[in-house]
Amino acid sequence: MTLKHGSIFRIRKLQEHRPAFASGWFRFYDDDARPAEADRRHGTLEAVGGAMGNLGITFFPTFWGLMAAIAETIGGFLLIIGLAFRPACLLLAFTMFTAALNHLARGDGLMGASQPIELFAVFIGLLFIGPGKYSVDKK
Repeated sequence: MTLKHGSIFRIRKLQEHRPAFASGWFRFYDDDARPAEADRRHGTLEAVGGAMGNLGITFFPTFWGLMAAIAETIGGFLLIIGLAFRPACLLLAFTMFTAALNHLARGDGLMGASQPIELFAVFIGLLFIGPGKYSVDKK
């Protein structure tokens, strides 16, 4: 069995998108039903949407939190299968940009904001690279 060129990249790409999918999924849980480690790592929809206040958007924080959860959950899934790849990358990059701004505004420093900054760079890079030859919407 030999691996064709790009197979390792595809496997690595799947590993990188798994955290975005799982992160968005935990935001849909009810506050009482979420696991204890999810409460530590993820905020409620209102808390996540409140991060838009760093951009001057202070209305409907629950709506913006829901949009972030949808972007991370559905966007991560779309990236894995290669459907609507570039729009999903753009939405995920914006979500990571907002998350990085939120960490920096809270005073977490670069160490606290390093994961969103890294994922922002990954999603922007994937935006330019494209979905590859095994995507679902390949023509």
